[in-house]
Amino acid sequence: MAHATIAREHGIAEDQIGVNGVALLYAATTNTIPSAYWLVVNVWQHPELVKKIREEMQPLVGFSQRDGVRVAALDMSQLNDRHLIVQCCMESIRLANQTVDARHVLRDTIFTDSAGNKHLFRAGANIIWSVKTMHHSKNVWGEDALEFDPSRFGDRKRDRRGQAYAPFGGGTHLCPGREFAYAAILGFATILVLGFNLRLENSSIRVGKARLGEATAKPPADGGRGGVQISRRGGWEDVRWKLTGS
Repeated sequence: MAHATIAREHGIAEDQIGVNGVALLYAATTNTIPSAYWLVVNVWQHPELVKKIREEMQPLVGFSQRDGVRVAALDMSQLNDRHLIVQCCMESIRLANQTVDARHVLRDTIFTDSAGNKHLFRAGANIIWSVKTMHHSKNVWGEDALEFDPSRFGDRKRDRRGQAYAPFGGGTHLCPGREFAYAAILGFATILVLGFNLRLENSSIRVGKARLGEATAKPPADGGRGGVQISRRGGWEDVRWKLTGS
């Protein structure tokens, strides 16, 4: 695999390469795939979003012929926070990400909370906190914090919301694979929106609770799920998709 070759070039030990490989698989199955699921569910529960995303994303697709097949190439390098599909992705992750973060205190540090109370964290202490608590806080996101609203990310100012959004960690400990995860999720979801029609059998699927160690919540097991019917969109039936980026 490419990641193993790169690791060897940088002097990573063989046993550590294997450990890192397991970590990649873990991240994909517990975070990336469920996050893509929630993005698709949230978008398709709102038909007006599907229409807007199609109008916005179609100009980023270029068509060509290869071996008699029409190829639709989606330029991922053009995606940014101004695009609705990106805002939908971030909002879906905000609602579904239920991981915990941990830090080791290097020196005595005083933090001031939103109420003005001061808290002393002594050197040597280990701190664990819930990202879900920050992502669902009504004090930060408003009374409708548990509702899906991608417009929350329409204006990415470094305010309390920016500080409270930490699905991939924070500071110098950001997940190194976050950009790859975003590209995989957004590429899959955008192709689905542009090239396919979906019909959800359950139009009110809700986020369930995550187990310890699961970064992203799964659908609840009490009937809050449902099947889906997928078909090609008219005019897009014969295309083969390709993701590009500079």
